[in-house]
Amino acid sequence: MSRLKLFGLTSSVMAIAGLLAAAAGPDLGRQETSPRSTLAQASPAEEARVQQAYGALPLRFEANRGQTDDRVDFLSRGSGYGLFLTPTEAVLSLRSPRTEGGAEAASARTTSVLRMQVVGGNPDAEAAASGTAGGEANFLLGRDPTDWITDVATYRRVNYRGVYHGIDVSYYGAQGGLEYDFIVAPGSDPATIALRFEGAKALSIDPAGDLMLAIPGGDIRQSKPVAYQEVQGTKHHVPARFVLSGDEVGFEVGAYDPARPLVIDPVLAYSTYLGGSGDERSEGGGGPSIAVDSSGSAYVAGTTVSADFPVTSGALDPSCGSDGNCDAGLEAQPDVFVTKLDPSGTKVVYSTFLGGSSREEGADIAVDAGGAAYVAGDTTSGDFPTTADAFQPACTTATTSCADAFVAKLLPDGSGLSYSTYLGANGRETSFRIDVGADGTIFGTGRTFTFGPPCFPPDPCSAPPPNEFPVTPGAFAKGGEDLTAGTFLARLDPSRDGAAGLIYSTLIPGDLTTPADIAVDESHLAYIVGETASEELPVTAGAFQEECQIGTSSDTGGPICSDAFIFKVDTSKSGDESGVPSADNAALVYSTYLGGSESAFGGTSNFFGLDQAKGVDVDNAGNVYLTGRTDSPDFPTTPGAFQTTFPGCSSFGCDGFVTKLRPAGQGAADLLYSSFLGAPITDQGNGIAVNGAGHAVITGQTLSTGFPTKDPVQAQCGCFTSSTFDAFVATVNLAGRGEDDLVFSTFLGGSGEDAGEGVALDAAGNAYVTGTTNSPQTGGVFGPESVPFPVTSPSYQASNAGGFDVFVTKIDLGETPQPPAVGGLSVDNVRVVEGDRGTRLLRFKVSLGAENPKKVEVRYRTLDGTARAYSDYRAQQGKLRFRPGVTTQTVSVEINGDVKVEANETFFLELYRPKRAPIDDARGRGTIVNDD
Repeated sequence: MSRLKLFGLTSSVMAIAGLLAAAAGPDLGRQETSPRSTLAQASPAEEARVQQAYGALPLRFEANRGQTDDRVDFLSRGSGYGLFLTPTEAVLSLRSPRTEGGAEAASARTTSVLRMQVVGGNPDAEAAASGTAGGEANFLLGRDPTDWITDVATYRRVNYRGVYHGIDVSYYGAQGGLEYDFIVAPGSDPATIALRFEGAKALSIDPAGDLMLAIPGGDIRQSKPVAYQEVQGTKHHVPARFVLSGDEVGFEVGAYDPARPLVIDPVLAYSTYLGGSGDERSEGGGGPSIAVDSSGSAYVAGTTVSADFPVTSGALDPSCGSDGNCDAGLEAQPDVFVTKLDPSGTKVVYSTFLGGSSREEGADIAVDAGGAAYVAGDTTSGDFPTTADAFQPACTTATTSCADAFVAKLLPDGSGLSYSTYLGANGRETSFRIDVGADGTIFGTGRTFTFGPPCFPPDPCSAPPPNEFPVTPGAFAKGGEDLTAGTFLARLDPSRDGAAGLIYSTLIPGDLTTPADIAVDESHLAYIVGETASEELPVTAGAFQEECQIGTSSDTGGPICSDAFIFKVDTSKSGDESGVPSADNAALVYSTYLGGSESAFGGTSNFFGLDQAKGVDVDNAGNVYLTGRTDSPDFPTTPGAFQTTFPGCSSFGCDGFVTKLRPAGQGAADLLYSSFLGAPITDQGNGIAVNGAGHAVITGQTLSTGFPTKDPVQAQCGCFTSSTFDAFVATVNLAGRGEDDLVFSTFLGGSGEDAGEGVALDAAGNAYVTGTTNSPQTGGVFGPESVPFPVTSPSYQASNAGGFDVFVTKIDLGETPQPPAVGGLSVDNVRVVEGDRGTRLLRFKVSLGAENPKKVEVRYRTLDGTARAYSDYRAQQGKLRFRPGVTTQTVSVEINGDVKVEANETFFLELYRPKRAPIDDARGRGTIVNDD
């Protein structure tokens, strides 16, 4: 039956029960699929206690076979609450929490009742249960066995059919809480639905559209509903909101196709811990990485010192280290782990260690179309497993301590290696990040310390024979006496044997330059981002920022460089055969700094306008998306971006950022979008992925309880102290519409230390996020009332096994944004002869690719290139309107004539903030042709 589904139109009922029973605390259940419940007056300790209690609530319904009132069809019960379902209401019996004080205090405990009534509902609506919950309930009432009620089945979902004409209601558990949906058949009206809350003193809707229920002790907040419809595999948003009529709550839904489902709110599809009794993170504090295949299976790689990390039968390497013990006291020898989870997130397809007898750190993972996982990192093991066809089968360090990068390709079932090689030289290689091209070739970047003496205590420091990092003929830059460290880029073909496997390898100079991530486009162009303190990076002509923004060190008072950087390299071209770095080399297509110079800390700390790019992705048009951290109030932002004002800092750092750049060599015009992302404490983006519509999905970490959220699955930060981070996940539509650019944003964490490190997207737009967490932490700084990381039920691993575990979370973002099925907007490049005096008009043609049945609008503005506003041309800004049937508009710009002998000059007309049509080409170039 075609139908309209209204998901999650109330708060989690169990969450309300927990709140009333404990008089405090937010809902840590499926907050995103239903309006969330939070209590306004609640201490952090109270919130923590209720979060923990609520996460443990049972999610099963008992059929009533006489164990309660005959009017009840199904019930669910737990500590401090009882829930009873009838065709027209859900009744909650709520009891205040236990306190110290014995019988007298126990007698003072109060019981409250909250009734959620379906107003005017059909009292004869038929109840049906589905989804066996597992286990049976037994009630041994009295001494007479004939009065006992045994073998009562339990279920995961209860449906009432026909509560209104053509409207059903379904109750179910999700992510630790109870929710319900209304299912509206074609021809039925969702406006028929009305709810009444007996036990709430007052109802109101706040300016954000959230429903507020005043109850004794505080207010319960139910978030504004968010809806989408799926049409031919694409999900489209549909407006939905609460409405009040007296003491009744209803729902207003915008225009939708009544023959298709309508889903309210994103969903925490699954979330699980993954780890052993030790730590699953690198020595430097870095976290794991994640990839996803076409079936929705997630692949996770990272670092572990847990000898009991879960591995599967037949694993490639079933034990950690050479002796099965990778955490021998202070001499920890971590291994890499590689784990594949099935699409449900509840089962491990395979899981294995990967390493030799010394230490390994897993830095990155990718997966190809055949389901083969590629893992990269660095190793100090001379016996790291390599294959016979390896480019470099042995470590090259000339001492007893190896220090090379590695890359390994696993068989699709994880049982063995199809390719594995070292990659390094006589020094040390670290931070190896990879991506895999469509042809199966591996692109990797990292940092190499090739030419200094290899001092790795207790090995002696000696002067080894020259042994440069392996580069290919025609590389952009080779080594030399003056190059002691730098970034490397290597492209390997695992189908070729030995030396033939290295297709391209180059160095990019910069002693104090650290690459953080790499992405590859369909043309095999590699995009590398990171951070640099070098003022001598090879920057290409027309770069967005040709020089490092120099700040001042509070240590020395002297100038210091600390910017992000972006390199775009064509691995199919040759550079300068001499190996001399040059911006003219064909292989280096684009290179720029990105950062500010001001320090938010003044002279009070060692921060000096620090800017770090942490993650990168690229779209099909070659636009680069990056995220990271900035401590610079003057970090470059674009007009109309989500956050153009610097949010603020703490002693741990300042804010995240999201930036979109087109590496076209057009200077300032290359920056398409740039925004801060954070609140006035500390925030940092670590991973980024871009969907088909150019929306950026970002994960990172935050200390800011005021971090901007929208339709969150977790509305409040689990930050237990001012120094415990939560992970976050956010989706940004880089359209230049201010606050509307934030599509989705949520906290993700417990009362411990949580950090989002990597994110990947599947074809449906679902986000797969991984990171590290030590939530919960018993005793110590977090106290006995600590809150666990939010996990779903069922999950592969429901609790923290010890120390820092990995988490793996899948979020159904509630949309698969695709470009609208209408013609896109574009603007032409135009030229005009300058003239000697007066003004001439340069006319830009703005086109709409196809007629639109509705009015299309777009804003425009001029941007300087080599031409300057008011000196060479008259600046323009405004709005264009394309009425139905209209596909072209013109913007005229006055050009000032002169008699100067000068080169041709350029400026740009930029389109932004479109309505009802996408922008295919945001900028047109205007050329002023000199005639003197």
